[in-house]
Amino acid sequence: MPDCSFAFIRRFHGDTRGAVAVVFGVSALALVSMIGVALDASRSYNIKSRVQNVLDAASLAGARKLALDDANDGDVTSTALAYFEAQREEFKVWGAIPGAPQVSIDRNKSSVTMTVDVAVSSIAGSLSGLLPQINFSPSATASYDVKRIELAMVLDITGSMNWAGGDGKSKLSGLKEAAEDIIKLLANSAPAANFVKVGLVPYSASVNVGPFHGDVTYETRGDTCVVERDGPDAYNDDPVGAGSHIEVVGAPPPGYYSCPKAEIVPLTDIGTSAGRNFLIDKVKAMSAGGGTAGHIGAAWGWYMVSPKWSSLWPAASDPKPYGSNVTKAVLLMTDGDFNVAYDNGGELVAWPNPGATDVNIEGSSPNQAKKLCDNMKAAGVTIYSVAFMAPPAAEALLKDCSGGGNYYDAANTHQLKAAFRDIAGKLTSVSISQ
Repeated sequence: MPDCSFAFIRRFHGDTRGAVAVVFGVSALALVSMIGVALDASRSYNIKSRVQNVLDAASLAGARKLALDDANDGDVTSTALAYFEAQREEFKVWGAIPGAPQVSIDRNKSSVTMTVDVAVSSIAGSLSGLLPQINFSPSATASYDVKRIELAMVLDITGSMNWAGGDGKSKLSGLKEAAEDIIKLLANSAPAANFVKVGLVPYSASVNVGPFHGDVTYETRGDTCVVERDGPDAYNDDPVGAGSHIEVVGAPPPGYYSCPKAEIVPLTDIGTSAGRNFLIDKVKAMSAGGGTAGHIGAAWGWYMVSPKWSSLWPAASDPKPYGSNVTKAVLLMTDGDFNVAYDNGGELVAWPNPGATDVNIEGSSPNQAKKLCDNMKAAGVTIYSVAFMAPPAAEALLKDCSGGGNYYDAANTHQLKAAFRDIAGKLTSVSISQ
C-alpha cells in the first residue's frame, strides 16, 4: 500500500500556482507603491514650486512696504499676508494643506522673511499605512534696499543723432525709446511717490536752461542757452552767486555755437503717472542739431543732483543731501567726440580744430569733461556712460568718466536700449533668497 502522506507532500511541493499568486500580489503592491512614490514626488515638487513663487512675491511686497518711511511692522506684515492670501489659488492642488504663513522683519537688513508649513497627503503612504502625509516648510527672504534715486540723464541731441542708428530708425529715435524705457522701469521700482526722481539735460553745442536762465547768469544773447563756467568754480558744484555765474556766448557768436530747442527738466517724481508722462513727453519732443559740448551737459547733470543747487530748483525737485539714503547718478550719453568748448581756453581749440577732441589739451571739451567727472565721482555721484555708435576717442573718454564697470558701448538701437535697461537694474536694488 503506497504511502499517501508522501504523495501529498510531493504534489504540494510541485504545485507553484499559489506561490505565483503571492509573488504577483507582492509585486503589484510594490509597483503601485513605486507609482505612488513617483506621484508624490511630482505633486510635492509642483506644490512646493507654486508655494515658493507666492512666498517670493509676498515677501517682496512686504519688503517694498518696509521701505516706506511711515510703515510700521504691522503694516509690513499685513501687506505680505494679504498678498499671500490673494495668491492661494496658485498652489491650490488636491491634498495640499498650507498652514498660516509666518512673517519676520529685519529692519537692519531691510528684509522680510516669510515661511509657511505645508502638508501634502501621500498616495504611497496611504497604501503602506506609513507617512500618510509629506511635510515641508518653504521660506523666502526679500530685501528691497530702496535708496531714493536721483538720476540726471545727460542726453546727446547733436546733429549726428539724426543719422541712421540701426534697426531701421535714426539714432535719435532709438535714444527716445531707450529713455522712455528707463523711465518706465525706474517708475515700476518706486514703492511710493518721491522715491525715484529723474531729470533731463539735453545738450548739443550748449545747454538750454529755459526759465532758470536769469538765475544763473547776468548775461544774455537773445536765447536761454548757456555754456560752461569759468574761474575757480569751473569744475565744482558750488552754487551760482556774486562773481560766480554761468557764461553765455558773446556777440558775435562763434560759428560753432547753437542753442538746442529742448530745455533741461529738473528732477521729476516718476512715482506718479503725471510726473512719468510729463518726462516721457519731454523726451519724445526732443529734436537734434548742432555740435557736441559734452562737458556742459555733464556739468548740468551734476548741478541737477547736487544739494548745493537746491535753492535754484523748485521744491519738488530739491536734491537730497550727499551721504543720505539716496543714490545720486548721472547718465552721460553721446554718439560722438566732445568737440565744442568756449571758456577755460576752449576758444583756442574750438571745432573743427583737431585739438578740440584731445583730452590732453587744456580747455578742450574732453579735458573739461574729465575734470568734471572726476570731481563728480569724488563728491559721491555715480556716473553711467553710454557710447552710442561713437568713435574710439569718445568711447575712451566715457569709460574714463564712469569707470569700466558703468560703461556701455552700444552699436545699434537694440544695444542702446539694453544698456539703459541694465542701468535701471543697477540703480534699483532688489534681491530674493530662498
